[in-house]
Amino acid sequence: MSASTKGIAFDQAQNLWVAGLGGITVLQQGKPKKVLQPAQGLPSIFVTCVERAPDGSLWIGTETGIVRYRPDGSHSLRFSRRWLLDDHVNDITFDAQGNAWIATAKGVSAIKHRSMNLAQKQDYFYDVLMKRHIRSPWIAGNAAYRFQEI
Repeated sequence: MSASTKGIAFDQAQNLWVAGLGGITVLQQGKPKKVLQPAQGLPSIFVTCVERAPDGSLWIGTETGIVRYRPDGSHSLRFSRRWLLDDHVNDITFDAQGNAWIATAKGVSAIKHRSMNLAQKQDYFYDVLMKRHIRSPWIAGNAAYRFQEI
């Protein structure tokens, strides 16, 4: 465990997650149970915060994005402009609906909780694809033409 503690949070089993330089140390009844570092899914050893979500998952902020650890042991990484205004995460909080609000170096990002079935998900992503990536006459993305003099 680092002397540079950046945050603490309890998981559903009342284990204490301590965030600091070097990763996350999980304490069970005051004794180290495990350490989370890049080999266990953290994007960086430079951890900035840890917060428990209403669904029981633990969200860890780092200088290179966030990672969510679910109670079942799985984890997922969120980084880049797809998810965050900036990868340097300063803090994380949650609203009553379970939406994550992430304070970054360039502003606040929101990762909203939305339940949908497979058909709804297909409709949503098809709509995004058509609005953002398909151009007339059915070209995906930007097309660059280069002419070479002969």
